[in-house]
Amino acid sequence: MFLSGLTSQVYINLIGRLMLSELLAVFFFPLFNLSTLLKSYPTLRKVLKGLMFLLLVQILSDVYNETELSNALRGCFVIVFSMISVVFFVKCFGNEKSVITYLFSLFVIQLLFGKVNLDVSVLEENSNFFKTRFVGFINMFLMIVSYYLYKKRLKRIVPLIFIIYSIICLVLDARSNGLIFFISTLFLVIKNRRIKFNGMKYIVLFIISSVVFYLSYISYVNKVLSNSIGGSNASIQMNAMNNPYNPFELLYMGRKEAFIAFQAILDKPVMGHGSWAEDKEGRYSNMINSIAGRNHVVESEYIPNHSVLLGAWLFSGILGFFAIVYIFSSLFKVYFKIFKRYYEYPVFPIITFTTANMMWAVMFSPFGLLRTTFPLFASLLIVYNEKYKLSKEYE
Repeated sequence: MFLSGLTSQVYINLIGRLMLSELLAVFFFPLFNLSTLLKSYPTLRKVLKGLMFLLLVQILSDVYNETELSNALRGCFVIVFSMISVVFFVKCFGNEKSVITYLFSLFVIQLLFGKVNLDVSVLEENSNFFKTRFVGFINMFLMIVSYYLYKKRLKRIVPLIFIIYSIICLVLDARSNGLIFFISTLFLVIKNRRIKFNGMKYIVLFIISSVVFYLSYISYVNKVLSNSIGGSNASIQMNAMNNPYNPFELLYMGRKEAFIAFQAILDKPVMGHGSWAEDKEGRYSNMINSIAGRNHVVESEYIPNHSVLLGAWLFSGILGFFAIVYIFSSLFKVYFKIFKRYYEYPVFPIITFTTANMMWAVMFSPFGLLRTTFPLFASLLIVYNEKYKLSKEYE
């Protein structure tokens, strides 16, 4: 697992851009008893069935759209390597130490990868710098810290750490990461306090959360417009909006690619556009440029897309969309089954963060995350749903 994490940042140009860690998983795959794993983990069967069906409809879409062989292979191998990686992690994650070892190796490689520039002026010139250079290893570090705090029965400290980091991310223009940690905090607080919900409590929670969120959003907008917090990206987006106090408009500006992908889906809703969905006439690039204006210019041969959910529909048609919905609905149900159990265990905050992260990713992150982020999320839920189903160890 340590070697797998270290090689996750090493890429090889072979049928697209492959991670060396994926080739490591391929090497070990024949050594696993797949039938035993499928019997031990029923959710693994559902996930692999969903991915196999997605692969089938992707091939059908590529044949229908006469997709270039290189693009078709790259598209199909995203799904194939996702399946292999999920099986690999499920096999290895039976021991909690393997999970922590893997996260530690990700922390190490993301900390050391590239040159760290601690000059604050860099953040003023490029507000993406904190998000791209620091967020990765800080996230892994906090996952490891949360594990040991839970192990030492200090679980109430974890939501406090998460919410402080969430605010730091918002200030330093890593909004989506801050939102993910905010959602994680909410889940952990509800779990730690063992709050029981009925229909009315759900409504009250929704109303209170919405009010608190919007008031916080107004404060955030005011500080960005006054240049008190945030970076150049946040400032540019806010000033380009007709109404910066409309959070849905900010989402539209920040994730333009997802909305453009939906427009492309409407043009070919049944069979999709095939793997990597080429934008042969530049129509969709022009659409996204018209939204962003001078602040963002896209010149790409592929249709802009920033959503796993819509990406499946865009690439493989309506059946691909149903496959993705089946996969993620099955896994999110597993998380809430774990959430409802009386006892908690040290990997719970890690599972919560990866679930909150995937809730965002499935809507607003690139389809390629099916290879990178998805296997960790899926395997943790698959393994620990079964491992602690009847356990009383952590009551």
